[in-house]
Amino acid sequence: MVPGAEPDTPWVRAAGAPLAQLLAIGETLTHGGCRWRKGELGIAADAALEAAAWKVAEGGMQARCAGAAHAFEAWRKGATQQTAPSPSERSVLVAFIESGFGLPTAPRSEDHVQGHVAELVWYLVTLEQATGSRTLRRIEPPSFHVSSPGGDGLVVYERDDGGLIFRLWEVKKHTGKARLSRTTNRAYSQLKTHAPRYLAQYTAAGSGYPPALGAIYAKLVDLWLEAAEPAGAGVAVATSRTHSPQRCFSAMSKHLPELSRPGQLEGLVAAIGDFPAFSRRVQEFVWSGLST
Repeated sequence: MVPGAEPDTPWVRAAGAPLAQLLAIGETLTHGGCRWRKGELGIAADAALEAAAWKVAEGGMQARCAGAAHAFEAWRKGATQQTAPSPSERSVLVAFIESGFGLPTAPRSEDHVQGHVAELVWYLVTLEQATGSRTLRRIEPPSFHVSSPGGDGLVVYERDDGGLIFRLWEVKKHTGKARLSRTTNRAYSQLKTHAPRYLAQYTAAGSGYPPALGAIYAKLVDLWLEAAEPAGAGVAVATSRTHSPQRCFSAMSKHLPELSRPGQLEGLVAAIGDFPAFSRRVQEFVWSGLST
């Protein structure tokens, strides 16, 4: 290391590098009526994997500590080895961390953590990348309680003409040896069956938003049931690099035929190294902020 230079840590490597850039999210592809994007990170890309894992941990904690900037700052100082949290700060951080990642003495299951990391990857990439002629107006972060029933994500965009549109997302992790299509088919079925209920749960949040945004939240269920032009759906999958597909989401339009206008169906695949190992690394980074 050059004298006086910053140490080569994951947080230094991640600074200024969006997660979408680290994953090399490519251009939008169209297949079977679905517009989708894909990002990949090879298992041998150690430095990039570390930076990406840090990015997900940091972004996840920022989302979980929204409204409590002091808690996020205490976590980040501990995780970046600046200042260990005080006993009282650690108690506060436990409340923000436990439901998503568990604690070092009582970890959440790997299945649970992988699902949460998949949601965070989708959330951060979506925050960073608006596709087409639209501007991000609102994104609902992953649920604080990961396993609670409900939608995995909701995004509202403003088009160039000023109109608002929304996309209800189902986010999955894919591990094991089964075909990726098994996971995407499960996501389609959940959207087909449960979307109105998921959207109803999001509606109340819109009551506190600015008028135009609040108006579309008030009609989320109506617009979905009418298959109106502002409505749409998305499916995101986080998996290992070995499962990265050349084509994906071909059956989505068959499960959701009502959403037949161009752009109403969207997809995202993030194929990240060994995804179970990547998820554990994210968890370790989160826990590092608890160090005393």
